[in-house]
Amino acid sequence: MFRLIRNYAGPLFWSVMLHALVFVLLVVSLARAVSSRRAPPPQVVMKATVVDEGRIEQELKRLELEDQRERVEKEKEQRRLQEEAEQARRAKEEEQRQLEALQAKRKAEEEAEAKRQVELKRKRDEEETKRQAEAKRKQQEEEARLVEVERKRKAEEERLAKLEQERKEGERRAAEAKRQKEEAERKRKADEAALAVALAAEEEADFQALLQEEEQRLAALNSGLLDQYRTLISQKVERNWIRPPSARPGIECEVHVRQIPGGDVVGVRIGRCNGDEAVVRSIEAAVQRASPLPEPPDQSLFESNLIFEFRPAE
Repeated sequence: MFRLIRNYAGPLFWSVMLHALVFVLLVVSLARAVSSRRAPPPQVVMKATVVDEGRIEQELKRLELEDQRERVEKEKEQRRLQEEAEQARRAKEEEQRQLEALQAKRKAEEEAEAKRQVELKRKRDEEETKRQAEAKRKQQEEEARLVEVERKRKAEEERLAKLEQERKEGERRAAEAKRQKEEAERKRKADEAALAVALAAEEEADFQALLQEEEQRLAALNSGLLDQYRTLISQKVERNWIRPPSARPGIECEVHVRQIPGGDVVGVRIGRCNGDEAVVRSIEAAVQRASPLPEPPDQSLFESNLIFEFRPAE
């Protein structure tokens, strides 16, 4: 209602003013009519009244025209305002549509970016997983390599220690043999000194016994028993030999064995041999498995350091 009053404030004002003017003119007319009854002649009063009514009518027409003009202007203004409001509404709708399209585009871009980030994260995770797996594999390979290196180092240390032990054992046996030889030499000299003062018959008997023992050994050597003894040892070693895949026909290897009375093997070494490393190791293992070695047919043939040829049958 206030809006309606605000839109038609001009015409309403002039309408009120017109009615007020008419009311004033009527009052003035009545007042003059009363005065004319007292003094002025009737003709003059009538003339004034007619003139006032014409002016009022003209004024009313003018006011009506102005009112109509104002209404027309108001209607034009209202149509203009309505058109502007419609244009503003359309512009707002277009702006809203563009805003919604922009928001939809932005949302689509955000969703695409989110998908891209998810895919990028997935690829990063896959690459990280592959990198960790590769690093773990390399670490395991390195650890296995170090273990193998350590195993070989220990095996080499054990082999060198064994060789050193064998060398020391050989030196010890050589020193023992030298000591025994010196002791035998000393004993021999003592025996010779004792023999010099002993009875000739006892010296002769001891000398004959010694000669007999040496002759017995020489006889055993000449009889082929030593070769028979070495053959028995070679056969037992061959029975305990596990042929490696690399062994070729015609193997001939010189075997050096250290044994103690009873045939227990305390050391073995392969000298000249036409086999590879696997063959050498297999022969050494066979000698160890063949311990104790066969006893000689004659105890005079026993040797602590024995050498025999290993020629396995094909």
